[in-house]
Amino acid sequence: MLCSIACMETFNRTELRAEIVRQIKTAHETGKKPVFIYDRVSTKQQEVLGTSLQQQEEKGVKYAADTDLHIAHFFTTAESAYKTGRKIFNMMLDLALETGVKDIVFMCTDRMSRNFNDWSRLKSLIDEHNFHIHFYQEGSVIHKKSHHSEKFVMNIKLAVAEGHSDKVSHDSKQTAIWKVKHGIAPGGTPPPGYDYDTSQRKYIKNKDAELILQIFDLYDNQDYTALGICEWLNNQAFKTQRGNAWNRTTILRLLANVFYTGRFEYEGNIYHGTHEAYITDEQYNRRTSRMKLKYKGAKIRNNDFILKGLLRSGDSGSMFTGELKKEKYVYYSIRRPQYMAYKEEDVFKLIDDKMRFIRFSGSFEEHLKELFRESVDINERGQAKEQEGVKKEIVRLEKEQQKLLQLLIDGVDEKAVRMRMDENKKVLTRIENQHQQMRINRTDFTLEVSRVIGQVRNVFELYSMADYAEKGRLLRLLAETVHVWDDQVVIDWKMPYSFILDERVLQIANSQGFPASSDMLHDG
Repeated sequence: MLCSIACMETFNRTELRAEIVRQIKTAHETGKKPVFIYDRVSTKQQEVLGTSLQQQEEKGVKYAADTDLHIAHFFTTAESAYKTGRKIFNMMLDLALETGVKDIVFMCTDRMSRNFNDWSRLKSLIDEHNFHIHFYQEGSVIHKKSHHSEKFVMNIKLAVAEGHSDKVSHDSKQTAIWKVKHGIAPGGTPPPGYDYDTSQRKYIKNKDAELILQIFDLYDNQDYTALGICEWLNNQAFKTQRGNAWNRTTILRLLANVFYTGRFEYEGNIYHGTHEAYITDEQYNRRTSRMKLKYKGAKIRNNDFILKGLLRSGDSGSMFTGELKKEKYVYYSIRRPQYMAYKEEDVFKLIDDKMRFIRFSGSFEEHLKELFRESVDINERGQAKEQEGVKKEIVRLEKEQQKLLQLLIDGVDEKAVRMRMDENKKVLTRIENQHQQMRINRTDFTLEVSRVIGQVRNVFELYSMADYAEKGRLLRLLAETVHVWDDQVVIDWKMPYSFILDERVLQIANSQGFPASSDMLHDG
């Protein structure tokens, strides 16, 4: 039985593991390697519609059959690859380690991950546990003995994917800011009693308006409790927006929602909206006073600490947290294994000392770009033989189609010939797609690496002129973690910047003693 992760509602972890072990045994009995297949979409809506997941699953099955792999389990889910801490993704990797499955299949780099933390974990599994990571759409497999140029190209692909996610996030943020300026609450589902009218670009009262007013009247004027309102609604067979029974938490959230006053909350601040109110500010204040709740919206952080989430102790690895002392001095501290605190300006002095070494000439920049082009050439040469085989198969199928067409013209068993032609057409389309996907888009890759190298070359100049806030933004762009000691910092750079900001590369850049490209490739 092949059960997707969607079936895991009925599985506990023990049962799931037992099922995987059974599939591994079947794989060994048939002389095949067991494999996990990970299919994902980004949203629950996409998961419900199911088309993308179904297509991924079909292609995953085909790839496993073509490469003599036995599918031990499908991990099918709706979770964004941009965020770290993905529940199903990490469960899959944990189970792979527990059960000894060392092959994992993804559709492509983008389906695998759009963040470098997940890729870092996969890299450790590749290097330390001999995992093989398959990408059936790209026609590639990454493993411990893969050429370093293939791994370098993989890092660039991830950078492109992460850059796309960053752009989507930026565009969404800009859309939200535009809406706030025009009195429109950003976000998804409107509160009960409202719909969003796209033609008017505003929230309007809907068919549930009378019910919302009844709920407010029961609480404000008839001394019903939230639980009492809940029981009244359910006895009257009223349902929530999602078709569920009402509960006390839903009622309390509705009563405390400032949206019904004609205002809305965004990132901890309250704004006036263009939508029609259900109650006045006075009514709302009386209500929240009765609820012993002074409405403040979401929790507002007093300080958006510039280096929050970046700093770790060089000795213990503990994460520093920001704190404000005397209402003006920013410190970063840890409490375990022992209390330690650094003033923000002292941390920046240590980081400044490290950043001074990030500089190289235009000639070294060109040298790095040449190194990248060489790695792409090596990658292309490695795939040339495989692509040649695919081309020959395309030619063979096209010739067979011509022969079948002639048989059809000659009137030979029309039904059987047409069936055979349809089968050939599907195979031909699949192979042509495979051939197209195997080709590296040199233009996109070259532009991306030029962007990355250009960013790094200019970073010190930008950093040296920036204030603390701008320095923090630059560090978040380039760095995963800053390890802090009393007298120095060590920075873990994000990929692909880590390749360029490697201390050996920077030493070469500053000395201007360039090795041959191939030497740097083998060293890196």
